[in-house]
Amino acid sequence: MDRRIRKVVHILPKMIFKTYPNISKTTIYDDRKIKRDRKLLEDVAEAVNLSPLHLCRLFRVEMNMTFKQYADNLIMEKAIEMANNGYLTISQIVDEIGAGDERNFRRRLKKNHGLTLSQFRKICDKQAE
Repeated sequence: MDRRIRKVVHILPKMIFKTYPNISKTTIYDDRKIKRDRKLLEDVAEAVNLSPLHLCRLFRVEMNMTFKQYADNLIMEKAIEMANNGYLTISQIVDEIGAGDERNFRRRLKKNHGLTLSQFRKICDKQAE
């Protein structure tokens, strides 16, 4: 794996959850999320001394997924972790991770992982017993 991509994989979770927490508590999935994604890409590209376009191309070749898909997966994994480690509602989790509107988040989670957050919680509760 390219050293720059290794660096991206290392710093991206920190940048998502430290620099960009709770951009806005939106009820509409609007252009603020798109601007946040673009700003995140630009900041990561700058951190590894690449243009955003070159980073996207290199990332796709090295990781077999797009930069946005990878970032979304990190956000989904964080949401699942939060659901399993506490008793936050889905609305609270969506607000906490800054994922946009709850309906869209639920749809993306179900599409990407095949389960809802409440189903993940039930599985974890059964495993804990």
